[in-house]
Amino acid sequence: MADPSAIDLSALTEEQQLALQQFTSVTDQNLEAAVPLLQKCQWNAQIAITRFFDGDAETVDPVVEAARAPPPPQNSRRTETLLDTISARSSRRAAGLQPAPRVVPTPESQLTQPLPFPLSLIFLPFSLTYALFQRAFGVVGYVFPFLPRLLARFWSGRTSRPSRDASRRPLAPRDTAARFIREFEEEHGVTDGTLPFFEGGYAQAFDIAKRDLKYLLVILLSPEHDDNALFARETLLAPEFIEFVKNGGNDIILWAGTVQDAEAYQVSTALNVTRFPSATLIVHTPEGLSRLKT
Repeated sequence: MADPSAIDLSALTEEQQLALQQFTSVTDQNLEAAVPLLQKCQWNAQIAITRFFDGDAETVDPVVEAARAPPPPQNSRRTETLLDTISARSSRRAAGLQPAPRVVPTPESQLTQPLPFPLSLIFLPFSLTYALFQRAFGVVGYVFPFLPRLLARFWSGRTSRPSRDASRRPLAPRDTAARFIREFEEEHGVTDGTLPFFEGGYAQAFDIAKRDLKYLLVILLSPEHDDNALFARETLLAPEFIEFVKNGGNDIILWAGTVQDAEAYQVSTALNVTRFPSATLIVHTPEGLSRLKT
């Protein structure tokens, strides 16, 4: 046997020394040959003895070598998944956006509430009198066409600013859109179809934009504001804007209304619009439809 001083037995633990003693007593091997084999076998004397008598003492066990190998250096770079990156970017990008509400106007059946039958009987004489006077004034206005305009100017000068829906009959969303388009074209002297206004309600335009992945551009006007005519003439009727919204590749749904109508007024309240005229772009985000107010 070789000189035992070549192996530092004091560096071995008690279990390792016991395994070495058991291995050498059975195999009669020297320490220089026994220690490397026991190290390969993780100091398991039974496995080392079996491998010794099987003649594969020099065979390298990949599992043992992998266990003995030092762990790979940790990469200091932060690991993140693609979903985490998209979520983080989406949250940062959507920081300036707010959820866009879906506004459903009052149903047409609820726009006018009929009076109960007893009250209708009480007010029947007044209704008949009003109808007779209305017909009489209609005949006078037909004979003297200047009188209605003169009375309208006199009355508007004595009354305060009209309310939101003063003298405007509430209509269904599609009829309200048709009335707005007709009034806009007549007021600004443009032909039918100059601007591709959506001929329906806001809720319908909202649903189509959500279903077809399109942008919804909401234009809200107020005739009581001085900038309304200037905005319509220099912005909405600008050739560049008309070409942009008419381009099908831009996927723009143009919905517009005046706050004199109930639906547009409800939309302005839901979108938190406080200044008129206003343009609000409703876009798609991972959280749903969001609005970007300008």
